[in-house]
Amino acid sequence: MDRRTVIAVVLSLGIYYAWLGLRGKPQPADEPLVPDVVEEPTPVAPAPVAPPTEVASDVPLQTVDFVACGTVGKLSNDGGYLHDLTLPDELGPFHVTPIYTWLLGKVTGQSEGPWQPYGGDPGPAVLLHERAMALRSGVGDGPTETPTRMQLTQAGPGDVTLVGQRAGIRIEQRIREHVDGEACTIDVVTTWTNTSGQTWSGDVWTAVLDHVAAKSGGRYASQFQPTALVDDTLKYGGALGAGCVRASTKLTDDERRIELEGPVSWYGISDRYFGFYVLPDQADRGELRFERVGEGDDAIDGPVQSKQVALSGGESLVWSSRVFAGENHLAQLAAVDPTLERVVDLGWFAFFGKPLVWVLHLFHGWTGSWGTSIILLTLLIKLAFFPMTHSAMKAAQKMQEIQPELNRIREQYADNPTEMNRLVMEVMSTHQANPVAGCLPMLVQMPVFFALYQSLLTNVEFYQEGFLYLKDLSSPDPYIVLPLAVMLLMWGQQRLSTPPANMEPAQQAVLKVMPLMFGLFFFTSPSGLGVYMLVNMSLSILQQWIIRRSIGGASAPAPAVPF
Repeated sequence: MDRRTVIAVVLSLGIYYAWLGLRGKPQPADEPLVPDVVEEPTPVAPAPVAPPTEVASDVPLQTVDFVACGTVGKLSNDGGYLHDLTLPDELGPFHVTPIYTWLLGKVTGQSEGPWQPYGGDPGPAVLLHERAMALRSGVGDGPTETPTRMQLTQAGPGDVTLVGQRAGIRIEQRIREHVDGEACTIDVVTTWTNTSGQTWSGDVWTAVLDHVAAKSGGRYASQFQPTALVDDTLKYGGALGAGCVRASTKLTDDERRIELEGPVSWYGISDRYFGFYVLPDQADRGELRFERVGEGDDAIDGPVQSKQVALSGGESLVWSSRVFAGENHLAQLAAVDPTLERVVDLGWFAFFGKPLVWVLHLFHGWTGSWGTSIILLTLLIKLAFFPMTHSAMKAAQKMQEIQPELNRIREQYADNPTEMNRLVMEVMSTHQANPVAGCLPMLVQMPVFFALYQSLLTNVEFYQEGFLYLKDLSSPDPYIVLPLAVMLLMWGQQRLSTPPANMEPAQQAVLKVMPLMFGLFFFTSPSGLGVYMLVNMSLSILQQWIIRRSIGGASAPAPAVPF
């Protein structure tokens, strides 16, 4: 360093410290720049707080259109929820009026105009009703609280963002369409932020609520109800939640909240053929419960996902979810999430039901007709069980032939049970007769029958599908041709058979009323089941005739249940 540089540095330091002495204890020379640096974030920090505070009281009620994944609905900023969600390209269920109902109405003066078997225009298929509150989020005890009025900061047809404020918690929710290959979902991201300077503790929650009253159409009509997969178990909160299978899961005015313990896979509102399902993405998915808001016919029910949290000042919690809204097609459900297939409830015998559904789809690929597919599946099942049924009827025929000898032994050795049983077994062994063999086919076929019944009942492919004179295989037969035909065929099958000689009068009376019982069952069940039973009964009569010719002798006994 040269001499001039040293002198310049010394003079500069001297002038600087002299200036400090004159000011007493001034701030450093660059101190005035610090407030600018500190104050830069100051206008940013309160920015998200002020607008939500105004939203809670001053923002007017607003409803915008929402379009995503083939659905069309409404979104309200009064809690940020979806409602009035429909599938405009799909018809809603037909309002079936059986001919006997219309005729009775004519007699009583309650029927007006000509008979409309399937009613008028049903309109689009409904996923969420006008009173629904789907994806409503908040803080506190749950959806019984007053909704948080939110500000629509973005309102595109398929991309909506809402911001609101309650109890010092800023709630931001973004709802938008997301297409990934063949799967189309509605992505939902909800963020709760503590805007206060103190720790906040309480519940954060998201709910899907709707009016879940049963549709008209009888016991087997499709019904809206809360649905969830919790702890790998399917749960219902509506009418199907009652009974021995899913007891204690039905919401009522007395039982307004039902806790569902275990990990949450998905939840929503569904009927037999359509649904609105929320699949949480986060690992910690909180807890789920079914809850009722309101009472009686004014009530709305549904699942509520909640979590107890403690948020320090400025801390946020983010929940992200995917929503599938549409038809319950197994392929579509599996494309979103494999567990979502469980919503197509095949009951206790799903092990048999899934292969039957697969075969139905295979036949439909060949024929293009679901009615024809049902007929082919029924024929395939009959062929598969024909050898077993043939053996069972032969065994029953032999038991019928040796029945007089068995009756004689029982009368002669009534006072000596040991000798009586020995002689009875000896006679059956000599004639190779087995009393259990006649029951075996029925026991084996019963799980298959119930699995097929459940498959036909829940398969959305039959929805609005016509066959012959029928307009919809998922609705009852308004012309009542199928139930009457089933009753006649069952009666004809009984006429072809001779009841066992030892059958008690009470058992014979039960067999006589069996056709009426089955006929009444099919008056209200989907006509696809009626097609199956009609074909099954026809094949059973043909099978019985073939077996009678092959074994000869007296007429073979008919099975008690027409499997």
